[in-house]
Amino acid sequence: MIEEEIEKTKKGVPKLGTEINPLLPCASSSIRIAYSEGKGRHLIATDDLQPGTTIIVEKAFSSVLLGEFKGSHCHHCLHWTIAPIPCQDCSQVGFCSATCRDEAWKGYHSRECGFTDFLNDCNVGKHGLLAFRTLTKLGCVRKLLSMVDEPMDVGPNCVETLYDSDNYSTVYHLITNGGQRSVADLFRRTIMAVYLASVWHCLLDDGIMNESVAAVFLQHLQNLPCNAHGISQLCLPIASAPGPDAARLVPVSQAHLNDVAAAAFPCLSLINHSCDPNVVRNCYGDVAVVTVIRTIGRQEEILDNYGYHYATHSVQQRSSQLRKQYYFQCGCVPCLDQWPLYDHIETGTDSAEVLASSRIFQRHLERFMSFSCSVDVDALEEMSRHFSRHITLLDRHAVKPFKEYNDAQEALKQCLALVATIYYQWNC
Repeated sequence: MIEEEIEKTKKGVPKLGTEINPLLPCASSSIRIAYSEGKGRHLIATDDLQPGTTIIVEKAFSSVLLGEFKGSHCHHCLHWTIAPIPCQDCSQVGFCSATCRDEAWKGYHSRECGFTDFLNDCNVGKHGLLAFRTLTKLGCVRKLLSMVDEPMDVGPNCVETLYDSDNYSTVYHLITNGGQRSVADLFRRTIMAVYLASVWHCLLDDGIMNESVAAVFLQHLQNLPCNAHGISQLCLPIASAPGPDAARLVPVSQAHLNDVAAAAFPCLSLINHSCDPNVVRNCYGDVAVVTVIRTIGRQEEILDNYGYHYATHSVQQRSSQLRKQYYFQCGCVPCLDQWPLYDHIETGTDSAEVLASSRIFQRHLERFMSFSCSVDVDALEEMSRHFSRHITLLDRHAVKPFKEYNDAQEALKQCLALVATIYYQWNC
């Protein structure tokens, strides 16, 4: 009975609102892959997109649960679970259901069984563990090397070819920034790659020890730090009131995001950064859902935020961190025009239409902040529509940066995150 309820929640992942792009199966037909010399592969809109629109629903090619959450989350789908089901052959991992246990065994755990704690103690970091899981899913050296040899066009012709997140080549060919790394950095990653290849060889016991496997590990130890995504879930502190529903009494204002896993999402990795993003990503377990958070015009680029937003980080902070981690200099409008931090953004407007909508928005915002985490999903989805409509209006009449615009976007993002939380867990 409990497993049936868990499986029902997994069916609550949002669906794409339009037809699927045949060349990008996890995405809406309203976006496509584009290419330019300066940006490489990236995503652009083929239609006008309104706030609240779902444009990507992508299941991770591979994911790895962070060690501190192994007692509270499913090892396979990353679902929060109060009573994990153990593996039938080891006690080092837990699952939300027998379905996840069996899928994990067939997919990769049969080759890792009994060694999960050892791998977590190897001090290779989450990206090393994710690289190991990515290769373990492929199963054997011959299969791995044959897939590495599969050609993939990452140049101008990529816009006319299939880009399927289920294909390992999409993970292998993500950008590494190898030419911009220091010799010391490359040496450290090479040593780690040789070590992981040795462990992988011992676990698979396939009789083949090939330096090519270490080379594949080195590829991922370079491309995953630039492309892997953290899987965040909205965590709710325990309320002071006793009882099994204590977490549901917590106000939404007290919730906060926590990274519980790392994952490889090949399609999401094509989205470039902006300090003023036009989409947000929420995770339903190991499925990422990308939603529009400001009006996107036809032929405009789809832009995510890599953790450094203009409202919360200065231009100098953003520039330094982006160069250090991602090896590029951001040229978005907030950086070029040096938009101020949130506390220094203007709040006034002369538009009567905006003023009228603002009064309605403030009422909705106050109502949303008064919600407890027992709120119904339908109420949250209705609130999301209110916030989306206000953002659409501000896009037409307000000049950014505009403080209320940030408030509306953050409210929409919090609303979407809470919907994902209610579907997938109550407390972590």
